Amino acid sequence: MRHQTMAISVLSKVAESKLKSNSARNVKTRKPEVKMSRPKLVSETSMPKGKTGARTGGPVKTPREILDFIGRVGGSNFPPVEKLPVKSLRYVSKLQPSAYLVDPSVAKKMGDILTKRVETKEIDVNAPSLELSPGPGLLTSVLLSAVGLPTVTLMEEDESSESFLYERFGRNRVQVVRKDFGDLPRLHHMDKVDGGVRIHSLFSSMKSHTKLQVFGNMPQLSQVNFLMKTLVTGQVFWAEDDVESSKFDVGKVHKVTPDVTLWIVLPSVTYSSLIATPEDGKGKYRANAVLFQLLFNIEELAKFNAKGWLPWHKTKEKADFKPTSMYFLQLSYVNS
Repeated sequence: MRHQTMAISVLSKVAESKLKSNSARNVKTRKPEVKMSRPKLVSETSMPKGKTGARTGGPVKTPREILDFIGRVGGSNFPPVEKLPVKSLRYVSKLQPSAYLVDPSVAKKMGDILTKRVETKEIDVNAPSLELSPGPGLLTSVLLSAVGLPTVTLMEEDESSESFLYERFGRNRVQVVRKDFGDLPRLHHMDKVDGGVRIHSLFSSMKSHTKLQVFGNMPQLSQVNFLMKTLVTGQVFWAEDDVESSKFDVGKVHKVTPDVTLWIVLPSVTYSSLIATPEDGKGKYRANAVLFQLLFNIEELAKFNAKGWLPWHKTKEKADFKPTSMYFLQLSYVNS
C-alpha cells in the first residue's frame, strides 16, 4: 500500500503538470505543417488486392534490404511476406505501437530463457497468458511449444496476421483480440462515457486466476505509462466492475492487488528513459522513471539487435543509448 500511495501521489503531480503545460500550449501560434519525405522504396511486395499503402493508397512497397533480411533469417515455418502486417514493411521515423518479431533465432533464445523460468516456477503454465503484437507468431510458437503454455490470448489488430495465427495454431490454442495494446486507453474512455464494457468483453475468454503473465513488446513509453496506471489503481486494463475475490479477471477493478509479471521487450530509447537516475539530470529523470523503478523488480534477461523486429526505424544516434538495441526484461510487479 505504501508503494501505491506514493505512486498515486506522483501520478497526480504529473497530471497537474501536464494540464498546465497543455493550457499554455493551446495559446501558442500553431506552426505550419512540414511534410516529411518518404524513404526511397526499391521493391514492391506481392500483396493481396486491397492491401494499400498507409499514405498513398497505392501498392505497398518494401525496401529491398528488409526483404533480403526476411529471406535470410526466415525458416520453413516463417509466413509469406504478404501475411506480415503491412505497416511493418517500411521504415518509420518514430517508435510505433507494435513491433513484430521476425528473427527465428531471437525467438529461440527468448524461448530458452523462458523455459528456465518455468523450471523455477516463475512462469505458471496454468495462469492466463497474454502476448502483445505477435505478428507472424514466432514468439507464440515458442510459448506454446518450448514453454508449454496450453493457450495464449494474442493482442493483434492486423487482419491478415489474425487469419494466419488461427490457421497456424488453431482456435483451441490461441484467442486473437483484434486490438492493439495502445488502443486500451481510448476504449477505456469510451466505456467511461457510455457505460460500455468494451475492454472486459475483449478479454472475456481469459479465465480468472491469481496472476497474469504478459509477453511481447511495448515500444512506446505511453504504453508503459498506461500499464503502470492500471496497476497502481487496481484496474487491470480498465473497467468499472468491483471485484473483491482473491482471484481477478482481466478488465475489472480489483480491491485485491494483482499478481502481474511481464516478460517484455523494450527498445533502448524507451528503456533508457525508464531506468534514468537523479544523476542523469531533471531532463531525463522524470516521474515515469520513478514509478517504473518503484513498481517493478527489473531483471535484464538479454539484449538483441533491433533488426529482429519490424518495422525498422531510423533514430538519430545519441551518446547515452544505442537505438539498434532491444532489451528483453522480466518485470515483476511489487505488490506490497
